[in-house]
Amino acid sequence: MEEQNYNSQNQPINPSQNPQNNQNRNLIIAVISVLVLAIAAYFIFFNKKDKVVTDTTVKTDSLKVKEIPKDSVKVDSAKTVDNGEYEGEDYEPITESYIISNEAFLRSAPNAEDGTKVKSLKFGERVYLENKEPTNGYAKVYLSNPGSVKNPTAQAYYLTESVVVSHYQFDEYKKYFSLAPFSGLASKTKKLILDEDYSNGTDYEVTQNADRAKNILSYGDFDQDGSMDIAIVLDNNEKQTSRLLIICTNKATKEPYLGFAENYSDKVRINSFKKGASVFMNSDEFTNSPNDGIIVNGEDIKLAIIYQNSSQKFKTYYQE
Repeated sequence: MEEQNYNSQNQPINPSQNPQNNQNRNLIIAVISVLVLAIAAYFIFFNKKDKVVTDTTVKTDSLKVKEIPKDSVKVDSAKTVDNGEYEGEDYEPITESYIISNEAFLRSAPNAEDGTKVKSLKFGERVYLENKEPTNGYAKVYLSNPGSVKNPTAQAYYLTESVVVSHYQFDEYKKYFSLAPFSGLASKTKKLILDEDYSNGTDYEVTQNADRAKNILSYGDFDQDGSMDIAIVLDNNEKQTSRLLIICTNKATKEPYLGFAENYSDKVRINSFKKGASVFMNSDEFTNSPNDGIIVNGEDIKLAIIYQNSSQKFKTYYQE
């Protein structure tokens, strides 16, 4: 039989009405509540921390995405000239160069006064050219490598810009203008000849044969303007053909220009004649030439080329 507790009135006592039990229960509930709150606070706190860390990571990553790559701001290696201008990586402040005229005067100042002449340089002599805009048509040069433009170790001089070319270009000048008849040509005339060495799909060259060189260059005042002109024949040895150039001179500027050009299906030779020489000019009898002219000789042909003042052009006449 189950044993029951009784109070002073001899009535059974309800355990739930026991003060000691109530205190214990309240204590347990309080402890459990504190634990629940502590656990809840723990998770709330660390969830927020994780969120902050996550947000920070996102922001950091977004900054990394927006960060400018190093390669995008990388500048090609370059050199800067004295005036601070940017130059590409292929820029060379000093270029090894060579004289292309028969004679060139080295000067102490960029002008043509006699007192500025220092010495004379010949075709093929080497100088070091400073790659800057010429002053009054004169380029700054050195006789030895100055090492630096800002602090050169060599004396600076000046040369007429047109009489010097870089070593990259000089090989062609050396090849075609080393023989005596051609080395004495003006530098601008040499440049013009090289500019006119191609026509109708065919390349032409100045001969390198010393004997032939005697028969392909002539002088005269072909357009009768009082200035000396030249006629020169270029060859294509593979096709055995020639190209004739008559280079005239602008009376005012003294600059050469192409006055006449003709291609021939044979390798030709030339010689000049003076005004008044006897030639055939669309007639059966000799006529005195009104101007200096050129005789063109081929294997089966002979021609006279004369400038006509009335038509202001060069005309060709067959010679018998």
